[in-house]
Amino acid sequence: MKEDIQLSAEMVFGTTIRLLNEFFSTSKIQTDPMSFITQLKNVMNCLRPVPTSNQTKKRVFVHKSLPLCKKVFVLVDRVKSPLERPYDRPYEVISRAEKNYVIRIKGKTVNITIDRLKPCFETVPEDELISKEREKVPIKQHQHVPTPNTSTEAQATSTHTGSGRAIRFR
Repeated sequence: MKEDIQLSAEMVFGTTIRLLNEFFSTSKIQTDPMSFITQLKNVMNCLRPVPTSNQTKKRVFVHKSLPLCKKVFVLVDRVKSPLERPYDRPYEVISRAEKNYVIRIKGKTVNITIDRLKPCFETVPEDELISKEREKVPIKQHQHVPTPNTSTEAQATSTHTGSGRAIRFR
C-alpha cells in the first residue's frame, strides 16, 4: 500500500510486487557438499582460456599508384590549426621499400612509412609552372605620383577638446 496516495501496489505498478524469496526457487536435488566441491574443481580444471583476437592491427589504405609515382604528399601528423592543409607539399621519392619510402625533404633524406603518404599527380612540373608565371607577369616601372599637401586644410578645420584631443570636421 502506497501511503501518500492511498493506493495498492497493483494499482500503482499494474501487477503484484514479488518478494525476494519468490525470485529463487529451491532446488529439489540434494547433493553432498563434498561431492559438489569435487565436481566443481573438476569442471574448473577442464576450462581453458579462449585465445584473444589481435585487434591492434591497423589496416592501412595504400593507393594503387603509390609505387609508381615520382612525388608524394606527406601527412602532417601533429595538431593542426583550423585552416592548415592535412598534407605537406609534394616531395621527391628517392627510394622505396615495402613499408617505408625515402623522401627528400628540404634537402635531407627522410624515411617515412607508407601510411603517411599520398601519391601526387602533377599535370605540369613545378619548374615549368614557375617559369611560365614569371613570363606572364609584366615588369612595371614604379612611377611616383605626388600626393597633394592637405596638412594646411587639416589644421584649419581641426579643433581641440578640453582634454587636448584633436577633432576634425569634414
